[in-house]
Amino acid sequence: MINELFKSSLTGPLSYKIFSFVLIAAIFIWIFWGNKIAQKQEARKNQKAEQAEQIKQRPWVDVDFEIMTPLSYDNKEWDAGTRWHVTIKYRLENVGKTPANKASFMAKMIPLTSSVNVTQEFDALYKYQQQLAKHNMGFGQTLFPEKKRIVKFVLNGNPRIFDEIKKNPSGYAGHFLVIVCATYNSTYNNELFHTAKAFQLFKRSGNKFIDPNGETIPVKDLAIVPHPIQGSRAE
Repeated sequence: MINELFKSSLTGPLSYKIFSFVLIAAIFIWIFWGNKIAQKQEARKNQKAEQAEQIKQRPWVDVDFEIMTPLSYDNKEWDAGTRWHVTIKYRLENVGKTPANKASFMAKMIPLTSSVNVTQEFDALYKYQQQLAKHNMGFGQTLFPEKKRIVKFVLNGNPRIFDEIKKNPSGYAGHFLVIVCATYNSTYNNELFHTAKAFQLFKRSGNKFIDPNGETIPVKDLAIVPHPIQGSRAE
């Protein structure tokens, strides 16, 4: 059809020549942009397929912990005053299909109040670990699929935050909030992944209320449960 139009444009009247050339140009433009669109669609399709494969093959690191010592309020092995502290044993496990590079752990303990936003606490701890990773700080190790890393970790509460609760206990739920976070890279790129979990720490006995003014609670009297609303996230 295009060949016939082209031949006719050379032999027909002027108006027909102009019309034929415009029509031929429009057809070529349509074909050109049609190919461009098809190429972009194919590229997007390939990109999505590649991303899906990376997600399928990427590492996924789970994080958990158990309490090893009493929850105490003293200045033992601490030269900055009295603080809440407890020793935990954390576990990182790669449940994905490829190695997790620079797998690291961090945790924090704060009083649980009505104003605490778990999502913001996740973000704050993750951003802190991002800064450590950016400057090649921390104790990251390669974690191969189906392998675990189990390490003891001393969890110290920030005295300033807990002192505020002693001064103004309004809104204090009587429990502590423990946030744990694992960060790691994949072998595909340098993107920093993370898994974060939130737990409520409380007494088993009595009214289950942890005295903000200080006490020592034995391990057998401590309980931890996932936060009922915002217990975890993995990205």
